[in-house]
Amino acid sequence: MNAPTGNPMPGGDDLQALRSAHDVVRPHRRVVLAIGCMAALLAGGWRLVRPREWASEASLVPVSSGASSSLSGAAAQLGINVSGVDPTQSPAFYVDLLRSRELLEQLATEGPTLPASAVSAGALAARLGVEDEDDALGGEMLFLHLRDHIDASADPKTGIVRLRVLAPEGTLAAGLTQRLLQLAERFNLGRRQTRAGAERRFADRRLAEAKADLRTSENRLRDFRDRNRIFRNAPALELEQSRFEREVAQVQQVVLLLAQASEQASLDEARDVPVFTVVQRPTVPVLPESRGVVLWSLLALMAGAAGSAAAIVARAAWSAAYRPGSAPVSRLRAPASESASGVA
Repeated sequence: MNAPTGNPMPGGDDLQALRSAHDVVRPHRRVVLAIGCMAALLAGGWRLVRPREWASEASLVPVSSGASSSLSGAAAQLGINVSGVDPTQSPAFYVDLLRSRELLEQLATEGPTLPASAVSAGALAARLGVEDEDDALGGEMLFLHLRDHIDASADPKTGIVRLRVLAPEGTLAAGLTQRLLQLAERFNLGRRQTRAGAERRFADRRLAEAKADLRTSENRLRDFRDRNRIFRNAPALELEQSRFEREVAQVQQVVLLLAQASEQASLDEARDVPVFTVVQRPTVPVLPESRGVVLWSLLALMAGAAGSAAAIVARAAWSAAYRPGSAPVSRLRAPASESASGVA
């Protein structure tokens, strides 16, 4: 009499499949280990023959524009951006700017900031090993190389932007980092001055129009007073004079506001103060970056062993499925107790 069978354990099929795969791979464990060791040797050798790289780091903090005025709110209502928080002064903006195509193309054109005896700007592509006979293709390869070897990140708590540049030489890495900081400052400073110049021209144009309106309002008030010298017992004339005076006062306030906005824009256009503060200046690294030979070898060992074991299991499964008279993979290495019970 056969014993009643209960419900199978949860995950029993997966466990049985894992045991079956282990039984299939176990006779070939030396092959699996050999393939893993070969992959580890290849990966370690590849990392050893790679040229050494040096990393230069720098960090900066954006400086928010502090120019403000008590009339900035009223100026904003007139369409004049006198002051306020600049969205391009955020750390995220500098992270994208430092790796943007415009700055990297300028970096490739101008070259790093280096002493006269070091690598010049024209030899940058040759020093990085990305030369090509086609100028267009060579320029694109240089841009991709710089983008892959330049990393920028921002700390959300402190707002510090960290820049890290890799190069075949320590002096070259420090020079590229320094030049990149200069390009970022020049780009942001030029953008701010260009915008301030546009605002100044707009404010000057509106100021000329407001002054013309003021002269018109003052002339109307003068003409009214010339025509009506005595009107103490005429309430309508007093009301009309009050209206003319309010109009003149209002236009005078607009003229004053636009004059201040024009002056502030002129100051912003001429201002050449730094747009960010360099917290850590780039220095020439003393030690090169680690090649990661041990890490890459371990990863290659595990990947090679896992890949070869998977290939053995797949081959056994294919043989069991497509060869006539073959048992499924789960029955390739049946337990001894099942064989004995079957014979009985």
